[in-house]
Amino acid sequence: RQSTEAVVSTQSTGHPLRAGLLTGRLGQRTGVISNFAVYSKGGLPLTEHTMADYLKSVGYKTGVIGKWHLGHTQKYHPLSRGFDYYFGLPYSNDMGCLNNSTVYNIKVDPVCGTNKMWNISVPLYENRKIIEQPVDLVTLTQRYAQRAQRFMSTAIEENKPFFLYIPMTHVHVPLSFARQETGNHFIDTVIEMDEYVGKVANFLKENDIDKNTIMIFTSDNGPWEYKCDLAGTASPYLGKWQKTNGGGGSSSKMTTWKVVTVSHS
Repeated sequence: RQSTEAVVSTQSTGHPLRAGLLTGRLGQRTGVISNFAVYSKGGLPLTEHTMADYLKSVGYKTGVIGKWHLGHTQKYHPLSRGFDYYFGLPYSNDMGCLNNSTVYNIKVDPVCGTNKMWNISVPLYENRKIIEQPVDLVTLTQRYAQRAQRFMSTAIEENKPFFLYIPMTHVHVPLSFARQETGNHFIDTVIEMDEYVGKVANFLKENDIDKNTIMIFTSDNGPWEYKCDLAGTASPYLGKWQKTNGGGGSSSKMTTWKVVTVSHS
């Protein structure tokens, strides 16, 4: 029922790969070859069409829950790029101050006002409205899971096929988690991420839609070497974030799909 395939990321940072996943095009064609900053006015070029654009045009309910980071001004907002629903962060969870969260990072001062980037606290959006600022990262994953289940439930009630894009905040620093399991911050974050993925997968099974739903799990780039044990490892591969060895860090991909045997008479 599950097939696991090893793939190598062609990008060493997240934005080009995010753009590639949603458009099916390389960064050299989309023009997205580096990361967008908090003060960036642009985003994924408006000449590009996303997977959500195409699926929405044929009747799919489309949603994104998690870190967008492809432009946060109005015309680059997820609701302007083919998505019906959005819940998440406009950019990385380390791109602003987080005064209300217990988080783990290296050499970053999370106090607002210390430099240009830290003058703005990280916001949490629901559609086009900021509902929390600064975001509480400790409870964020649980809220992601709740919104994902709600989105899928609504699609089932409306009898519509759905496309749900879940670009998780985990395991980007600063690390955060609701429950300490091992005492290792990275492992505890991975455990929480695993539980989140499990909730989504279990929802599909419990509602008997796993047999006609494709679930793809992948990562955007390799570990951030500068963050040491808070970043994990790409072992046995050599690639790391913002480095080109091994394609910028070998990324794993798992596709889940029900195998159906068709007999012909």
